[in-house]
Formats: sequence, structure tokens, C-alpha cells
Amino acid sequence: MPRSTNIKTIILAASLAAFLAAVCGAASLPEEKTAEYWYVVKIAGSPVGFANDTRTELDGRTLYRTHMDLTMSRMGTQINMFMAAEELAAPDGRPLSLNMTMKTSNLGLEITGILENDTLRLRTVSPGFEDEQSIPWEEGAVGQAAGEVYAEEQLRSGAAEFSLRIFDPQLAQFKTITGKRIETEPEEINGKTQVPIAVEQYENQNAVPTLTAWFDEDYSPIRTVINQMGLEIILERISPDEIDSIQLEPNFDVIRQSMIPCESYPGAPEMVKDVTLRLEFERPPAKDRDMSGPNQKVLARGEDWIEILLSRDTVTRQTSAPDELAVFLEPDRYIQIEHPSIKAVADSIAGASGKEGWELAREIAAWVNAYIDRKNMGMGFASALEVLRTRAGDCTEHSVLLTALLRAAGIPARPALGLAYANGSFVGHMWAEAYVDYWRSLDALDLESDPVRLRVTASSDGKAMNESDLVQAYDVVGGMRVKVVDHNPNDGK
Repeated sequence: MPRSTNIKTIILAASLAAFLAAVCGAASLPEEKTAEYWYVVKIAGSPVGFANDTRTELDGRTLYRTHMDLTMSRMGTQINMFMAAEELAAPDGRPLSLNMTMKTSNLGLEITGILENDTLRLRTVSPGFEDEQSIPWEEGAVGQAAGEVYAEEQLRSGAAEFSLRIFDPQLAQFKTITGKRIETEPEEINGKTQVPIAVEQYENQNAVPTLTAWFDEDYSPIRTVINQMGLEIILERISPDEIDSIQLEPNFDVIRQSMIPCESYPGAPEMVKDVTLRLEFERPPAKDRDMSGPNQKVLARGEDWIEILLSRDTVTRQTSAPDELAVFLEPDRYIQIEHPSIKAVADSIAGASGKEGWELAREIAAWVNAYIDRKNMGMGFASALEVLRTRAGDCTEHSVLLTALLRAAGIPARPALGLAYANGSFVGHMWAEAYVDYWRSLDALDLESDPVRLRVTASSDGKAMNESDLVQAYDVVGGMRVKVVDHNPNDGK
């Protein structure tokens, strides 16, 4: 049975989509009423698509529009991504209306919002899921796109550091963005030597910047660099005339590029009961960052390294209060537990097995593993309902459907994100954690060849996997090196 242990394109989609709304507005508006810029998108130096953003003044209001088209490969399977955002901002930066659309192969997501008085009416729609929220607007906060106008003003004033509150429609919440000016070297820009203006952007309390942006002396964008999973993603400004001359590389394989070699791993994944790894970091995680998980325990820690035990057994019994578990029983745009089809399957498995608790959770995992009979990379990060319909997918589809069925059966569950060893490297993987007395790892993908996993993060708010969870993963995994310190064989195999 084929194994597909990979975090996939949704990781890129989450941060790129967040950046799209930010890049819109980064353009310095000239005397005319509209500014427009084009970019080529490169991953690890390979051009994979184009992006465009415009900013137009409309009677004191500002209309921001941006879109991005990407094509790449995941282990030989081509994935297409389209993202677009539009925001109409009031003079004070509040979004009077917004619309965000994302499509990754078969997945479609649309977020719309209208500001009425001091309340944002936000609606999120995806297949099998609709959600409407009324969110009180924070005084002094701005929309994502309009926030870049404020950032530009701060750069023009010579500020070395600045912060602002912006609203993130994907997370449906406010967050703090901090910009820090950094030193740069002279380079050739628009036919003359300049010292570009550069700023690093940080979100909330993250110690690692989410992106770095460079501007010319007129504060027009030059390029933006995002580092994720050890990959450098660049949005480089081009002229519209250059588009036809740029040859894209649709076969660029984002998964193969993000693999972390580990030549010292002691044999096939199923032959290892537990393993102690030394993780060495280019960008060390914060000292207060908890790297423990149900099946892993931190043994020692230095300035830029961690020794961690990974085991098939539960070595860390993490518990949560009943009120903390409530969000892990709720629906999400990817986890449609209230849909009749999802509830019917969960009830059927529970009724047929006659089991409860952990035994029922394992029955559901086994059912998901058997039910998804087309284990491939063709899905773009499908929702539970879509997986139920197509019976196709890799680790993310197994994780999402398993999480949905567990919740529908009354078992708190969340997706977990990290790495698993396969064929000489650690590769991105996604599984689930179920709460029965305490949090326990549960993987629905190929239970007969079960790897020991390195958990990087798990859903913190009940959603399938939000941008904040992904940013945490990037902070840890980007540039990481892995060495085996010790291991014990799996005598049960």
C-alpha cells in the first residue's frame, strides 16, 4: 500500500494568501489614481507563477486588488493554485468590504465581509460548510491591505520599528504586525545603484520574521522573500512586458525540495520502536516553545539544538480541561461534522463496532485507512466531505477525514503537523490526535507501516490547521538538520 507522508501545498497557500493581502498596497501611489505591479513567484529559484496587485483611489477610499496563479508538482503530481483578494478601505484604513478567494486544485474557499457601523459581518463558504460571524471592530485597527499604507508612511518617516493591529480574514481575528528596518547593501535597481529600503515583518510574538521586503528609493516594491520549510519563496517585481519571456517550471517538486536528509536513521520506519534525535537549527525556536507531544519528550536542550525522544508509546500525557476541549468538537470549513454524510458514517462505525473511547477511535482510523483507496497526491487539501466523496488523498486527507469522524463520534480531535521518516529523509506529514483521558496520536494512513513521527505543532483552536499553526511549523523546520543519537528496535514487527 503506497505511503504518502507529506505536508502539501496548503502550507504554501496559507502564508502566500496572507502575504497577498499585504503586498496589495505596498506599492507607492504615483500622481495618477492607480498603481499596478507584477511579480514572478520563485520557489528555491524556480519560477512557478505570477502575481499582480493594484491600488486605486476612489473618492477618498482605496480599492486594493491582488491575485496569484501558481503551478507546481508534489511527488510528480501537478497542483494548480489561484488566490485573489479585494479590499475597499475607508480613509482610516478600516475595510468597508473585502473578498478573498482561494482555489487549490479541487478546493474552493471564499471569504467575504462588510463593515456595518463598528461591526464586521464576515462570511466563510467552502464545500459543505458555511459560517457567518459578527466581529466588533477594534479601535485603531486596519485591514490587511490598508496596513501596508501605514507601514510605508512609517518607513518614509525613518522609523526603525513600528507595530499595528490588522484584521486577518482567514483567521477571523486581529493580530499584531511588527516591522523592523534592516541594513542592506547597494545594488543595481532600475538602471542605477541604490541602497534599497528593507523591512522584516513579524506576527504577534513570533521570533522569526514571516517575510522580508525590499523597496527602492521611491518606496516601490523590488522583491519579497518568505522562508518556509527550508525553502526560499521570492516575489520579484517585473514589468508586464517580461511576462511572456519568463519560462515557468510546472514540474518543480515542492515536496522533494523540502525533505530533510537523515542518513543515520536505523532502518525501515516500522522497524523502529523509539529513536532519540538531535535537532540542530539555523533559526532556534524560542526557549519557551514546548516541543513535547503525546509520543515525544525533550531530553536536553542547547542554544541551537534539542535532543528529543520519539516513541511508539505515549511518553507525555498532556491533558486539557473540559472547557478547553470544546473547540475540538466543533465544525470547521474543512471539518464539516454537522453534515449528514459525516454524521451518518461516524454513527455507523460506532454502531457496528460497539466500542467506545480509544478502541472506537482506532476503529475509525482503520475505517479511514481502508476507505481512502486512492492514496495519491492529486488532492489540493480537500475537506472531509470532499474526501468522503472522492475516496482519494494523502496524509492531509486522511488526517482531516479522521478528525471529522472522531468529532462527529463525540471524541475531541485535532490535526497534528510534523515530520516522518521515509526513504532516507524526514518529510512533511500530517496525522491526528484524539483526546481519550489525555491526548494520543492516531494516524489513519497505512497503519501496517507506522512511522515514529516528529510532531512540530497541532491545531490550537479546533480548526483544520490555521496560519498561526503553520507559521510555528516554519519557525522550527526551516533549515533544520537531523541526526540519530540512539534507538530501540520494534520487536513486535
